This record gives sequence, structure tokens and C-alpha cells, in this order.
Amino acid sequence: MNKLIIIFLLFLTNTFYSYSQKVGIVLSGGGTKGLAHIGMLKALEENNIPIDYITGTSMGAIIGGLYSIGYSPEEIEIIMTSEEVKRWAEGKIDKKYYYYYKQSLPNASWDILKLKINDKFKPYIPTNIVSTFLMDFQFMEIFSGANVACKGNFDSLFVPFRCVATDIDANTSIVLKNGDLGKSIRASMTFPFYFKPIEIDNKILFDGGIYNNFPADVMYNDFYPDIIIGSKVANNFPASSKDDILSQIQNMLVGNTKYDVICHNGILIEPDVEKVGLIDFSRAKEFIDSGYSATIKQMDIIKQDIRRRINTNELKEKRDIFKSKQPIYFIDKITTKGLSKNQHTYVNNILYLNTLFYSSNFDKHYNKKKKNVLLANIKDQYFKMIAEGYFENAYPSLVFDSISGNYNFIIEMKKENNIDIEFGAFVSSNPSNEAFAQLNYNYLNSFSTNITTNVYFGKLYNSVMLKGKIDFPKRKPFFLETSITHSNWNFFKNTTYFLLDEENPTYLIKDENFSEINIGFPIKHLSKLTTGVSASNVTNQYYQNNYFSKNDTTDRTKFNFLASHISYERNTLDKKQYAKKGSFLSISLKHINGVEHFKPGSTSYIKKDIDKRHEWFQFKITYDNYFKSFGKLKLGCYSQLFTSNQRLFSNYTSSLLSTQQFNPLPENQRMFNPIFRANSYVGIGLKTVYSITQYLDFRLEGYVYQPYKEIIKKDNYAFYGEKLDKRYFILSSSLVFNTLLFPISLNFTWTKGQPEPFTLSFNLGYIIFNKTPID
Repeated sequence: MNKLIIIFLLFLTNTFYSYSQKVGIVLSGGGTKGLAHIGMLKALEENNIPIDYITGTSMGAIIGGLYSIGYSPEEIEIIMTSEEVKRWAEGKIDKKYYYYYKQSLPNASWDILKLKINDKFKPYIPTNIVSTFLMDFQFMEIFSGANVACKGNFDSLFVPFRCVATDIDANTSIVLKNGDLGKSIRASMTFPFYFKPIEIDNKILFDGGIYNNFPADVMYNDFYPDIIIGSKVANNFPASSKDDILSQIQNMLVGNTKYDVICHNGILIEPDVEKVGLIDFSRAKEFIDSGYSATIKQMDIIKQDIRRRINTNELKEKRDIFKSKQPIYFIDKITTKGLSKNQHTYVNNILYLNTLFYSSNFDKHYNKKKKNVLLANIKDQYFKMIAEGYFENAYPSLVFDSISGNYNFIIEMKKENNIDIEFGAFVSSNPSNEAFAQLNYNYLNSFSTNITTNVYFGKLYNSVMLKGKIDFPKRKPFFLETSITHSNWNFFKNTTYFLLDEENPTYLIKDENFSEINIGFPIKHLSKLTTGVSASNVTNQYYQNNYFSKNDTTDRTKFNFLASHISYERNTLDKKQYAKKGSFLSISLKHINGVEHFKPGSTSYIKKDIDKRHEWFQFKITYDNYFKSFGKLKLGCYSQLFTSNQRLFSNYTSSLLSTQQFNPLPENQRMFNPIFRANSYVGIGLKTVYSITQYLDFRLEGYVYQPYKEIIKKDNYAFYGEKLDKRYFILSSSLVFNTLLFPISLNFTWTKGQPEPFTLSFNLGYIIFNKTPID
């Protein structure tokens, strides 16, 4: 009888224990390798394993945070493998939010190499490489509703949650258990130097992985579960080497973490994930599958230790109940902090604060009675404002008003310092190296003013440019700009890039001076219409053949002219050079009226001065489009049509210099190439880009160029050839590695019609120059 009672009591105890078991999940940091945690959560849910608590660091905090507010593993996977998340990690705001007319012309600056000057005129380096504007808004958008539902207490989430961050001043790890959920998770994943740090309770916080990359101790101390399941995708750094400064810095900044589950019956899952870049999402699916497989391999052990189960319907009902507590993001008030009165006015104009709730843009979701609007309707205007680049910091948050049922949209803002300096350089295996610097002065009042000056210097090209621009943020915005540019091209020092045969001259110095005034308007977000006038002076010095000495004087052609133009541009390309996504369209009409002054040199066949008036119209269309994607393979096309009624100049060389050149490849821009110059032509081509890795591309491109009438030479005079008589071809293959700063390319090109048709070059940096007067 006693034995039966003991057996019965043991049965009751075991049954009670099985049904009262509490399971805690610990998710490590590890950058994008942490996506394996999604696979683990997916495997646990498929097998009805309950999850009662979650703690996480860095990427583990993001995945755990999403799960804790009611997202299923499948929903988390959709989010974390989306293009949107890749933009978070790279700090790239979607092109749809940009006003293209507000963007500066592309230049040779390296992408993130910018030196800022503070109010005391002292230089300083930004604290982050990657912009966090997009990430901060998205974290707010994802987590704010859940924050209201739990009233700022992370124990009241769908699943109680903790994350850890690092207090950089106190040199210690802190546990975040209440407050702003989105801000807490953002702090936990703020890897030093990559992302801007977060301030919570007057503490500057960085990535929790610096001191605690696997918060099993937090799980044990805060929740005391019966069983802990840990997912580990990170390791401690190896010991420092006296010859390796990087290893020394790593170990100075990051402490060692104990990757152990504390419970005696804890389970540690270690997915097989290879080392990748911190923000490399190219293998996201692979990592998720790895986490799933590693968990399934241990599922028998998990089921043996965890007797309790939760069925799918019960889990879904629990999720739905928690989500129903999250108020919809209706905004009835917008507050900005940290700006002057006039700067506040500027932001008002951008966000339409004075007329926001009466704008037709919001008629679909606007509630006239409550005078509120959905956050999604404000989002476009917010990112348009951020994309202008006038703000160093803009941290958004949503504060819920339980009385009105609406949110106050608060933006803590800090204006960018007025002055910043950009640097760049182009280094090549061929003799055309360049250095670049640009100073920008930005003044923000009730309208914005930008003054820019830059300088290029090198053997081939030297240039100085000064430009001023004023943007007027009206309901129908527009801009005014004026610029002055001086450029000098010296092909004599770079005969490799004066692509002529032995019978033609290898000496050419080209001086360009021009000023212009433009007014422009946006045509939707990604396009602009510009019209303006310019005055130019172009001086060319050259010999008509190669038989000259240092005592000889060059032929000299001066062309002084006025021009007026109207142009339309639309641009969605993802890079300023070596793009592989998006499109570019430019349509321009230009009228040119000027006088050519020719003065012969000592070797000229033409012995008299010539003055000649020229007037013409020119029309140009350029279309660049990456139109199809097959996974890692992208297909694109490029075409350019140029036509004019321009007459030939007084001699062959000056006629070539006065017209346009077909430049489908970046390297073509640093060449003077007679066979690709004409007064009317069409060029078309196809491009194939294969992404070997996230940063390494193989490009294969082919182009055909057809001049309407080729400019030919006879006794140093210029004549037109027969219509459509000749055509030329370019084939190019290249490897392009896109670093955070600049592209590195290895190019092999074949050009039909050149004395040396094959060229091989190794290039570092952007091949971009200031605007020329004939363009």
C-alpha cells in the first residue's frame, strides 16, 4: 500500500513538474550569423516546445525582441531576409524617399571619408560608419506598439524579455528590462564605430557583446527557468599577438564571454555557420537553415528534458491577444527638439506641420473628426527630410496618449555642423592618378543654402569648382544654383590616354572656364527638370603632328560661347559608379552660340588666323537600365543618342575637341579618343553583372558605336565621311570589389579600331570629373 502511495505521489510530482516547466532561450551575438537563431526558434515551434523567457545580445536581442512581441519565426525570417533590413545594416535610405533634385552632382570623393568641422572650427571624425536614420525609424515602427501594450515592462511582453548593452563610461554590462523596447534593442546591437551609440538614462550605450555576448547569467538570475536552451554563433577572440595590432585592439575593447548554459540540464545549440562580414546578409537563408538543422539534431534530447508542449492554436491565440493590445499608429501631434526657431520652421515646411492634417496626401487615412493621420503617411516626408543630409542626428520616438488614443511623434534632432570636408583619390596602374578634396558649407534657416568648392589635381586633370545652391522647401519646391569651374586637361603627360596612331599628335592641353546659373524643379521624387544659361571660354593648345621641338609653338583654338539648356533627369541607380541595380535617364537640349579664334603655331600647315562664328543646337539622350535580375546575375543595357547641327571647326583637331565623346565605361572618361567623337552618333550596349559575393562583382560589357558621319582628316582639315560608313566596338570584362570607401577594379578591354586594341588596367577609386561646358 505504501509503495502504491509513493508511486502515485511520484507520478503527480512528475506530472506537475512537466506541466510547470519553464523554458528560457538565450541567443548570442554574432552579427548576421545570428540569423541562425531564427532557425532554432522555427524548429522549437514546429515541435511544440514552449518558450517562456528570452534573453539576447546584439543580433540575438533583435531576433529575441521580435519573438517577444509576437512575431512568429516565419514572420521574423521574412523581415530579416528582406531588402529593407539590408538597407538598415548599410544605412541606405530607399531611393523612393530621395528628392533627386536635392542631391549633389557625383564626384570622386570616397563614400564615407568625410571630415567634419565643429562650431569651434576644430575637425572631428564621425562616431559611426553606417548611418542609423533608417534603422532608428524602423525600430520605432516595429516595437512602439508592443511597448504600449506592455507599458514599458518587458516582463509583460508576449514572452518576457531581456537584452544587455554596454555602458562605455562605466566599462560594465547593463541589463535592460524596462523603458523603450526599441531603443533598448538598438543599444544592444550598436557595434562600436559601425553604428551611432544610444543614450538611455544619461548613459552612452554600445553593443552588449563587448562584455556579455551570451546572457545566460541574465536568464538565470532574472527568470530562474527550469531549463535553458542556448543558441551560440560567436566565439571569443584569439589571444593577442605582439605583431598583430588588430588582435590587440580587439582584446582591449572586447572581454571574453563564458558560452555556457548555467542549468545542469541546459542544452547548447551551436549551428555550423562560417565567418562573414558583420553586416553581410548574402547568406541569410543558409544561416537560418543551419540553425534549424542544428536544433533538429538535438530535438530528441530537448523533448526528453522538456515534457511540456504548447499546441499551434494555443500559441496563435496568445499572439493574437497580445497584438490586439497594440494601438494603431495614429499621429495627432509632431514635436521636434534641439533646433532653432528658423530650423524648426524649415522642418515644419518639409513635414507640412502647419497643414499636415489638411493635405490631400492623407485623404485616404485622415480622420477629420480626430484630426489624426497614420504614421505611414508621415514616413515619406520624414525620409525626404533626412535624405537632404542637413541633420547629424534625428532620433524618432512615439509617445502614446491614452486619453486621445493617438501618438505624439517626437524627433530629437541635431543639425549637421556647417562645414565638412570630403576626400578622394583615383590610383591607377596607368599614368592618370588623381587626388580630390571638397569643402561643403551648409546653412540651414527657413530655407537651406549650400556652398561647395572642390579641387582635383593630378597629371591628367586639374580642376577647381565653386558652386552655391539655395533650396526652397515650398509646397512646390524648387532650387536656384550658380557655379564657376576651371579645368585643365593635359594629355601630353598621359600619352597612354591620347588614343591616336603614330601619324596623329600626342600633345594636347585643354583649358576650360565656364560659369552657369540654373533653376530646377522636382518631377516626382526621383527626377528633376533643370533650365539655365552659361558663359564659357575653352582654349585648346595642340600640334597637328608629332614633329615638334621645345622651341616650337602650338596651334591654339579659343572658343568663347554662350549656351542655354533645358534637361530632364531621372536616377535610381544604386551606385554612382559600377551600379548593378536601378536606372538612369537623361534628356537634354542645348543651344550654343560662340566664336572660334584660331591662331596657328610654328608647325601648322594653316598659316593664317581664323575667326569663325558657330551656332548650333544639340540633343542628347542617355539611358542606363539594369532591367532583369536572376539571383546573383543582373542584366543591363546602355544607350546614348547624340545629334547636332554643328559645323566643323577650322581644323581636324579643333573639330574633334568641340564635339561629344561616347564614354560607356568609366575608363573612357580619361581618354581623348577620336574614333568615338562625332557631331551625331548612337551607341548601344549590353551589360552582365554577376555578384560573386556581396562586395565582389564580375562585369562583362559589350558596346557598338555608330557615328552618323565620321570626322576624318585631310591635310589637317576636317571633313565628314560617308553616312554610316564605319562603326566601332568595345568589349570589356572587369572584376570590381566595392569596399566601404571606394571601388577597386581590374579591367580588360578590347576596342576595335585602336592602334593598341587591348588594354589592361588596375584602378582604385572613382573616375568622376567636374562638369564640362559642352555637356
